[in-house]
Amino acid sequence: MRGRRGAGSVASVAAVALALGLTAGCSGGGDEDAAAPTPSVTRSPAPTTLTCDDTQGDNVDPTLDLVAVRLARAGENVRVVFDTTEPPGDDPLRWVVGFVSANGRKSVELITDRRKNGDLVHAIVVDGDRRPVMDPVRVTAEGMTTVFPVDPIDDLGAGVRWYASIAVDGEDVDFCPGGPEVREVLDTVPLTLPDRW
Repeated sequence: MRGRRGAGSVASVAAVALALGLTAGCSGGGDEDAAAPTPSVTRSPAPTTLTCDDTQGDNVDPTLDLVAVRLARAGENVRVVFDTTEPPGDDPLRWVVGFVSANGRKSVELITDRRKNGDLVHAIVVDGDRRPVMDPVRVTAEGMTTVFPVDPIDDLGAGVRWYASIAVDGEDVDFCPGGPEVREVLDTVPLTLPDRW
């Protein structure tokens, strides 16, 4: 009886061990599957919205101060929103978001113009080559909103610096971040697009 019980116990232990082994083998495969997405967890996704907040009162024209500029990426497009302190009035205006490659050799500018006759036009300027953009532009008392294709920015690669500016009648009146003097020292602009933005 003891021998049989012992044999039965050994058989039971063996069966449990086999079952545990099979279960462990299955869960081991599951652990490997669960481990596969780990890199995406450790590499947090880049934000789809970026904001440049500008210091108030660092502008040339006291009637038009740049408050903030927001870039919101949505698939193949980037929405650009300028927030300003005063209604733009009737003067010709230019809103620009500029991007400079890490080595400083390539640049992209997203430009929106309001002309003297009130027409709104915008374009992408890639290394001096101007390309028209047909998306609508919305100008309000709080600023300007429009959409651009994002491919030219992506083509600049990693480590891209960016800035924004607003001009009245051809004269820069404010930058983000900083004042109009930033145009002379763009290599010091602290805003950098995150990788995979």
